[in-house]
Amino acid sequence: EKEADILASLSHIYELSKLNELIYKVYRISNADFKIFSQMNALEAIKIQIYDSDGFCLRNTLSNCQLYASIYYIDLALKKIREDDIIIIKKF
Repeated sequence: EKEADILASLSHIYELSKLNELIYKVYRISNADFKIFSQMNALEAIKIQIYDSDGFCLRNTLSNCQLYASIYYIDLALKKIREDDIIIIKKF
């Protein structure tokens, strides 16, 4: 299994909710990390590289509606983007 709770593990050390920028390169985002993303209210720039894009759902990652007003830069490196993901991207 290549899935790890990277953000969840780091959240015990750092206050991730105050991060302004995030570069996140992983094989797959875990459910625990989806939950951490929803708490990151201060994000302004995000770069995501997911190596197993079948395991990626942008709606889950950016489910926090407050992020739509604060994020000014998104860089996605994915193998596949779903139609639902395009709807989310248009909100920014």
